[in-house]
Amino acid sequence: MLNKVTITRIHFYSQECITRENTMNMKMLKAALAGLILSISGFANAGLITFNFNAADNNLASVIKTVDGTTLTVTSFSPHSVSTADSDGLCISGDSGFCSSLNDFSLIFSHAVKLISYEVGFLSSGNSGANILLAQGPNFSLESNFVDENTHNFTSQFNVVGNQSINVSASNLGGFGSLQFRQITIDDSVNVPEPSTLAIFALGIMGLVSRRFKT
Repeated sequence: MLNKVTITRIHFYSQECITRENTMNMKMLKAALAGLILSISGFANAGLITFNFNAADNNLASVIKTVDGTTLTVTSFSPHSVSTADSDGLCISGDSGFCSSLNDFSLIFSHAVKLISYEVGFLSSGNSGANILLAQGPNFSLESNFVDENTHNFTSQFNVVGNQSINVSASNLGGFGSLQFRQITIDDSVNVPEPSTLAIFALGIMGLVSRRFKT
């Protein structure tokens, strides 16, 4: 037969175990919620990203920029095999001067993005009707009427497929000296999971925590 002292001790020990179990469950719940909040805040912070070009990008077979987890590779320069750049930015095209004869290269983003805008770092010899064409598959954006050291929205802000080349080519360069881009801005939010994905993720965490409470 158990005496009253033993029964009291058993009851006290049981209550202590339950308290510890509840404390552990609460810690797990807080950790799960904290992880969910961090994940959602990370998704929410995705958005506009700007890539800057300067003298450090000169004479390279590939110009590689990584900002907030998105990588832009500029490569396949033609007719030269390397880039031309200075403090005014990366040469896009030209028929004379610093950017002489450069009229073709490729942009490659590490995942799906949307083209937003670009900044002209230097423009010489007037516009003279020059055009810059950015094309990927059936999507393209034709740029013209450049203004020195101004930011321009891309004429067509189309969604870009990740890890596939966007061909950039120049035309109508008669009398057009040099054109340099200092910045390219894209929208990275097209790579963010849809709200339904976040909801499934949240429900999964809540399910795991509730199972822990029941056991």
